[in-house]
Amino acid sequence: MSVDLEGRTADVWGSAPYERFSGQHYGAVKHLMTLLPVEPGQRWLDVATGTGEVALPAALAGAKVTGCDLSPGMIAKADRRAAELQLGVRFDVADAQALPYPDASFDVVTSCFSLNLVSDYEAAAAELARVCRPGGRLGLVTVLPDRGQAEIFGVLLRFMPPMPADAPDPYQWADRDYLQKVLGDHFELSYAEGDTPQRGPSGEAMWDLMASCYGPAHQLVGGLDEASRAELARGVVAVYESYRSPTGEISMPRPYLIITGIRH
Repeated sequence: MSVDLEGRTADVWGSAPYERFSGQHYGAVKHLMTLLPVEPGQRWLDVATGTGEVALPAALAGAKVTGCDLSPGMIAKADRRAAELQLGVRFDVADAQALPYPDASFDVVTSCFSLNLVSDYEAAAAELARVCRPGGRLGLVTVLPDRGQAEIFGVLLRFMPPMPADAPDPYQWADRDYLQKVLGDHFELSYAEGDTPQRGPSGEAMWDLMASCYGPAHQLVGGLDEASRAELARGVVAVYESYRSPTGEISMPRPYLIITGIRH
């Protein structure tokens, strides 16, 4: 069994109700929006938009928003959410590595917790720069490789097939030297860090949410035998439970890095 994180051979991310899980990102999204204040009428592109976690708040604040994602299932859900809010957001099925938009066609380009899923980081970085106008703004959010979510992914990886030898390091998007290499010729970059803890009443409840709503975990669980599923659950629950607070609630840190830039 293989888990296709990028979703090129199957709509992994659209296979589960990710919008029930993505509320965990609210703190990071809010932080990003404070660093990129919306101006009415701004042409805003959210790349790998998921179910619209950044696109919808930007539209609510008055931006003219386009969101794109490789997953048709995610785009369908984002469309439904926009309709419920009576927002005229355009959502497209599109590849972050080959965006179907003209050069310099957006004032703001964002992507939140997603670019580590593409196979060619340099191509994605070049596309972000290409579609952003001179003087436009860039805003990216990426996971930092310490504590919390990184530990959860470490458990998941033990049950996945080995990654190809040439697979890119997903934490390169948190490496400032690498970011300068792939984006620094195009943008004047700045950085900010934060934490958006994942909270829940128990490790079991938090794993149940992830296994049912987070596409790759959902697919992984579905392909394991009963003993392996139980072992996986114990491993993830143990990570969550290690962050139980004195009040009894679990609050697992999820440190992140925000990269902002001004297009040269």
